[in-house]
Amino acid sequence: MLNSLGFPAPDTERTALLLPEARSVMPLGRKHWDNLAKKLRREGFLVIQSYVRQDYKIKGVQTLPDDMALVIAFAVSCARVYSLRNGICDLIKNRARDLTVFYPNAFSYRVYHMPEHGVKNVLARNIYGEIKRRIKRRIKTGLKKIPPIKQLIRRFTLIREDLEDTQRGFAEIYNDMLEIIRVRGIDN
Repeated sequence: MLNSLGFPAPDTERTALLLPEARSVMPLGRKHWDNLAKKLRREGFLVIQSYVRQDYKIKGVQTLPDDMALVIAFAVSCARVYSLRNGICDLIKNRARDLTVFYPNAFSYRVYHMPEHGVKNVLARNIYGEIKRRIKRRIKTGLKKIPPIKQLIRRFTLIREDLEDTQRGFAEIYNDMLEIIRVRGIDN
């Protein structure tokens, strides 16, 4: 079948629509949408997207014209719709065949969750979990640069014993400790 422009009409049974834009929740990273588009293409889907701002454009994916009626009609007729939680989800939730809604964090999932039958609600990432993993990784790499705690305690105990014998002032003790740390490379 040919469309009004004379081109073959897309097979809506093998078409997926991506809606990566929202104004009420944080955007998902470009990598999320790129990976999803690649996965859908491997499954044999024609991938189409709709966005308003250029920031949300997914490279290599065909784009629908910026017409709300067309986007809604397309979303209702295509096989799958993958969307960041936005207002279009509310408009198509009962009519789309296969709607997957992504939430960027646990807060938006709790607040905007769509309990309708047939809607797949997916927490796309846990930002707090990502931050926690990054902090743990940095702490581990930092701790690798510091000698084991027993060695540090032994060093400072020996220094303290030496300093008690000499009856030196606090400033001198502090300077000696800083010098030991600098020489051992602990401050890197």
